[in-house]
Amino acid sequence: YPPELLEELKGADGVVWALGISQNEVNKEDYIKITKDYTLAAAKAFSGLSDNFKFVYVSGEGATLKPGLFTPLFGRVKGETEAALLEMGKSIPSLKVYSARPGGVDPYAQPEVLKAVAAKRTAIMFKVGDRTLLPVLRACYPSMVSPTKDLDRVLTDLAMSNGEPLEGKGIEGEGRTIRNIGLRRLAGI
Repeated sequence: YPPELLEELKGADGVVWALGISQNEVNKEDYIKITKDYTLAAAKAFSGLSDNFKFVYVSGEGATLKPGLFTPLFGRVKGETEAALLEMGKSIPSLKVYSARPGGVDPYAQPEVLKAVAAKRTAIMFKVGDRTLLPVLRACYPSMVSPTKDLDRVLTDLAMSNGEPLEGKGIEGEGRTIRNIGLRRLAGI
């Protein structure tokens, strides 16, 4: 990040970092660069923007700090990113990190978001999943769904919060990792 950009952003209190791509759309090296390397570089660069900068990393349900033999690439890399962010937050006092793990991100209740998401979906797997899996989850397993209308509010609230660790159901990782059930609880759903 060039110094001119960081100077323009000086005084910002937080960011919701939702940059990402499916592990199925790029090779492993690019997936790691986009998911982990870019995220860590941004957190480090932005940590000096204020005395209490909140970095809200949008990870995903399925991320794990303890991968096993059958853990998919995304779960492993997102978990590694979460762990690295936690460590960075311990070594940089001004940086307050949260990792949000939404489940099935569901734009159904926001037609403008639904339209934008549908226009960007290229892989048949995602198009089929949007039309079949999300409605099934919404009906049968709603605790695994993250409606965009509620998710965006919770993520923004975290970025504008006091940066303190969270507590309660669905909160892990020293109060810094919010599973989907915790995101839903914070949203009041």
